Amino acid sequence: MQKKRYRFIYSLWAVFCVALLQGAERSPVDSVESFSKEIRAAQPGGTIVIADGLYDGWSVELDCRGTAEEPVTIRPESGRGVTFTGRSHFSITGSYVVFDGFHFNGCELDDNLLEFKRSDHCRIANCVFESSGGDRAVIGIQAGARSNSLVDCRFVDISARCVNLHINEEVYKVGIPTGNVIRNNHFQDIPRSIENGRETIKIGTNQ
Repeated sequence: MQKKRYRFIYSLWAVFCVALLQGAERSPVDSVESFSKEIRAAQPGGTIVIADGLYDGWSVELDCRGTAEEPVTIRPESGRGVTFTGRSHFSITGSYVVFDGFHFNGCELDDNLLEFKRSDHCRIANCVFESSGGDRAVIGIQAGARSNSLVDCRFVDISARCVNLHINEEVYKVGIPTGNVIRNNHFQDIPRSIENGRETIKIGTNQ
């Protein structure tokens, strides 16, 4: 009887340790290499924290897999304490990922700054994008993206499309983007373009 009791207690402790490790908030990362490593190791309910600072030219695929009850959260060490600049690019390709509270300034939009790419149930929230421009968009919603959301973000002085929902030949392979929500965002001081003004939100092209 006593052995069974010890075995039961040990099993409970093992389950507790595994749950704790899966949901643990690890030490902040401060390089694209360490960030990519955390992305690969992320488990449902986990939080990835980026150390406060200025980062130039990060390009990372966010292929995390959370759940509805336990999303994977990516956030700065303190509120908007992380600023990305230069040719940065984040492609969200996972499920139930929350990208929350970052600042982007002076970015060169040779590619979409952030994009939902065949992702589902992911969220970009509480971010500030300012003084950036180029041929692509700040936020891209690509073919196959489903039930993602862009909420409570601010776009200031953006010399490019702020949000672009892409409809192109990829829809025949992976489906049209459906169920995506753009809500409660603020667009401010958007420069005019000589040709036809400036689209803050554009639907239907691959530009």
